[in-house]
Amino acid sequence: MEAEVAAKLLVESYRAYAGLLEALGHGVDAGAVAAHLGDDEEQRARLERLLCGAGDGDVKGIAADAAERMQELSGALLREVTQAAEEDLPGGPPCEVAA
Repeated sequence: MEAEVAAKLLVESYRAYAGLLEALGHGVDAGAVAAHLGDDEEQRARLERLLCGAGDGDVKGIAADAAERMQELSGALLREVTQAAEEDLPGGPPCEVAA
């Protein structure tokens, strides 16, 4: 995956993650997210700038695995919130699909 594509996917996943957390009344620490995603200090700093919208257009070093980790983090949060919401529904989930 090219760095530009990885950076775009990373930002899109981060925005979904941050939006969901903010809708739930929580703040988001871009530095903590970048620390979770980055492999080294330089990449973490570049990721934080990118996530905060202060990226200088330099996406070198944004590895595809950082974008994939962000997508996994966002997906895990969504699954957790969905599961908690379903548990609160009287009678359980609205429908269950047989495998």
